[in-house]
Amino acid sequence: MLDYRAHAKNYIDLFKGIKLLVLDNDGIMTNGQVHYYDNKTAVGVSYSVLDGYAIARAKNYGLHVAIVSGRSNAALEHRAEILHIEANDFFAGVSDKGKFLLELMERYNLKPEEVAYMGDDFIDISAFKVVGLPISVPNRHPMVNSYVKYITQNEGGLGAVREVCDLLIIANGKGSDMKDALLAFWNEK
Repeated sequence: MLDYRAHAKNYIDLFKGIKLLVLDNDGIMTNGQVHYYDNKTAVGVSYSVLDGYAIARAKNYGLHVAIVSGRSNAALEHRAEILHIEANDFFAGVSDKGKFLLELMERYNLKPEEVAYMGDDFIDISAFKVVGLPISVPNRHPMVNSYVKYITQNEGGLGAVREVCDLLIIANGKGSDMKDALLAFWNEK
């Protein structure tokens, strides 16, 4: 995982006040590759344990985490279950993510500036337009560049979600079991 501190210092204020982090799957929680097995009957993807651990820790301090994917697959369902993402916070097969996020924000009574969304491709642009903190990754499609406010140092599926969760804990100073260690890390050199 790349050290994001020098890059993020100029952006840390963007992460203040975020209460809901919404994640795309392909290209954000994964590196965007899909592996087919058994004559295309089984699909495999890789997930980062760094990202999963950070999601669990961020949830401990009260961050609400949801997953919204344009594609349904059993691997994602299993990953959401492992991460203890509530059924009402896991949505697959969503084609209009912006409209969906507006409904999600209304359901949770959140303002756009309280919501961060991580995506990497055309399907995510409608979501970027309705949240306060649109985030992408280095391995994004360049067509999303003009819509995002923060681009992680780490690639999707390789620590990008961990980077964002760390920054949310640091910026919001809430009581996570990782907070003190992250603040010490943040303030080194």
